[in-house]
Amino acid sequence: MRPFVDLLLEMVLLNDSWQRHRILNILKGADGKDGLFDTIQRSKSHYHKRVYQCIKFLVSLFSNCQMAYQIVLDAPELKPKWTAAVEWLNDELERRPFGASNAYPYNNWSPPAQSNETSNGVFLERSQSARLTLQKAFEFVPEEEQEETEVEEVTESEITEEETSPERQSNIAANQSVSSISGQSSSTYPLSTDQSLDDDDPSVDGTEKRDNEVNPEKSD
Repeated sequence: MRPFVDLLLEMVLLNDSWQRHRILNILKGADGKDGLFDTIQRSKSHYHKRVYQCIKFLVSLFSNCQMAYQIVLDAPELKPKWTAAVEWLNDELERRPFGASNAYPYNNWSPPAQSNETSNGVFLERSQSARLTLQKAFEFVPEEEQEETEVEEVTESEITEEETSPERQSNIAANQSVSSISGQSSSTYPLSTDQSLDDDDPSVDGTEKRDNEVNPEKSD
């Protein structure tokens, strides 16, 4: 695929009156054909190297043609697709290789990743070249998109930390203990609404009896 991508890049970079038209056709598609972002979306699940080649092509295009990058920025349907493509590449490069384990740290060495240009297979190789491509791709992600992504990541991490923090867990346990103690207290010592203050205070009966003994006429 690499030779065709290189040829396509040379054709797009031709500075003539049809250059903008060629860029739009490549990005959005034409005559029922998929555009480059459609190809990226379709290939994410089963052909990683094709997605990588498309992203690398876009990085080279944006680096050499400001018009192409401005077209993506001005198109509300293309800008989020470009951001999603860069995020996908970042996730793939950060993903743990299949079969890796920390059970035996002395045996975690793996040979250097092969090149995505020459190696066989469809899945992405985590090579140094791919990481450099990702670094350059991040430079072309709109700032507002980066800020939104960072805010979402910070919010999710804060919620997770708050839910799992020791203070929150201890507060929940304390509240549960207080609730259980309150329930036991109310069930052990029930309060009667029919019970009067006079019944609770024996001094009241004694006072009334002394008053009746001193003033028997008043009691009559």
